Formats: sequence, structure tokens, C-alpha cells
Amino acid sequence: MTIKHASSLRAAVYNGTHGNLSKAIGAAEFAADAANTTIAVLRLEAGTTVTGLTAHNSALGAGTGYKVGVAYYDAADGTDDDDLFATDADSAAAGSESYSGAPITFEKPVMVTVKATGAAATGKVTVVPEYIYRGPN
Repeated sequence: MTIKHASSLRAAVYNGTHGNLSKAIGAAEFAADAANTTIAVLRLEAGTTVTGLTAHNSALGAGTGYKVGVAYYDAADGTDDDDLFATDADSAAAGSESYSGAPITFEKPVMVTVKATGAAATGKVTVVPEYIYRGPN
């Protein structure tokens, strides 16, 4: 039987005490901020692969929502995507939103952002990305 080898077979697997999977926590605190207000909550370095993300929100107010995305530090590095991880999550009541799509690798540093939508928002959105960091190529 022939076995084909993927290029990932030869990739180094970094293994710390608990493996190579990490999490970070960032929080956006809205204080009667108008819709379309964006808050950068975390920096992800070049060479970071996001494997999942959960956003937990308090009740931000009637008619509110939020998006979780990324913004590049330099426009030449890529195109900002304000809803890469969450698209207009309803936040009138407390809840959470999860991204469980295909892993996304960032070749340049990015900011994880939370953008209020719909109406003025008051409250907290806590973002918890799960990621693997291998460093820039």
C-alpha cells in the first residue's frame, strides 16, 4: 500500500508542558459607545494560527449586536475583516458566540477587534481565541 506524505508531516511539532495550543483573553468595555465603535482587544503575532474563538458578552442594550474580526497594523499587510470570527451577534441579552471554522494563519501581526452594531452599547465582550503560535516563516 502506498502512503502519500503531506508537507505537514515534516513540520516540527512544538511541545511544551501542555502541548502547543494556547488561549488568550481580551475584553472590550463599551460605555454608551455608538454603533460602529471598534475596540482592539488583542494582538496576534505573525505566525499565529487561530483554531477557534469564543466571545462572551454581557447584555449590551436593546437592539445591540457585535462583530469580532481582525485589523492589520499596516494596510499593506492585508485587508481588515471586521466579522471574520463573529457576524453581528445579538447582544441584547448576555450570551456567547463561537467560531469553529477552518484554522486561520496570520502571516503578519493583527489586532483582534470587537465592533458594536445596531445601537449604542454598554457592557463587556470578552474574547477568547484558541491558537497555535509557531512564529513567522
